[in-house]
Parts: sequence; C-alpha cells; structure tokens
Amino acid sequence: MSQYYYLTASLPLLLPEGEVLMDSPAFLGACRGILSPGDYAQLTACRLVPGDNPPPRVHPLLGRWLAWEKALRNELVRVRAARLRRDGEPFLRPGEDGAGAAEIVREAASLPNPLEAEFKLDKARWAFLDELEVGHIFDLQRIMVYYLKLQILERRSRFTREKGGRAYGKLYQDVVNQIT
Repeated sequence: MSQYYYLTASLPLLLPEGEVLMDSPAFLGACRGILSPGDYAQLTACRLVPGDNPPPRVHPLLGRWLAWEKALRNELVRVRAARLRRDGEPFLRPGEDGAGAAEIVREAASLPNPLEAEFKLDKARWAFLDELEVGHIFDLQRIMVYYLKLQILERRSRFTREKGGRAYGKLYQDVVNQIT
C-alpha cells in the first residue's frame, strides 16, 4: 500500500473549475509502473460515460459511479424527451434511479445557457466523486476517483468559444440550407 501513498501524494491537486495539469495518458503512464496489474486494469476501466458492456469484474467504486452516472443520463433522456414531446423510453438504459438525479437534471435544464447546464452537471458529478472519495486517502479508490475527476476536467477543457462558435455556425448553416 505504501507505493500508492507516494503516487497519490505526488499527484497535482485537481479543482472542479481548475485546469488540466496532467492529461490522462501521462496519469496512466505514472500509474502503470506503480499499481499492481489487477489494480491498473480496474483503473483503466474507469470511464465517465457508462458503456453498454461494462468489464466483467467491476470494482465496487466503479460500479457505484456507473450506476449513478447512468441514472443521471436516464433522467436527462426523460427531460429532453419531454421537451421534444417524444417518448424517451427507447433511449433509457437499464438501471436504478439515482438519488437526487431528477433534481440535478431539473436544475441544469432550467438554466438558459447549455454550457452553464453542462457545468452544473459536472459540478454534481464532482460532488458525487467527492462522496466516493471519503475515507480513501492513499488507496486504489482515491486513484480511481482522481482519474474520473481528471476526465471531467479534460472534457471541460474541450468547451472553448472557438469550437462552440464553429459548431453553432455549422448548425445555423444546416438550418439555412434546409429552408432554402
């Protein structure tokens, strides 16, 4: 366990609205030589987006994260489908309803700016990861939470004014082309 102490103590501090100080490949590279092969496999299975085919042996922390994220995404489907007056049922993934997911999504959906809504959802994700991290200081769970938080920051760093402007311009042009 002491080897995880040195790893966790050497990691840069991650803040919810901070910058990416180390990208995922660098982080995984730092972990590869320190974690046991089984722990490293569990770490690399950590993903922000729950896939349809989870790994056969899921760490309990990862299982809780995936269940919570799936519940949040299912609630997003329900809200978006209701706004479009469509049936969201075909897009729901099997799983339990997450504690507080409906309220989180309702608050995010009420925001006028989609980027603010994304930030609201990321803030809720970060808070849930903080809960999962409690009591885990120098162990694999702490490293897994760190990796998930790092992925949140990396995703957030891709939201730039330039990329948003290009995406908006493309959507606008597509609408104009359909009208004419």
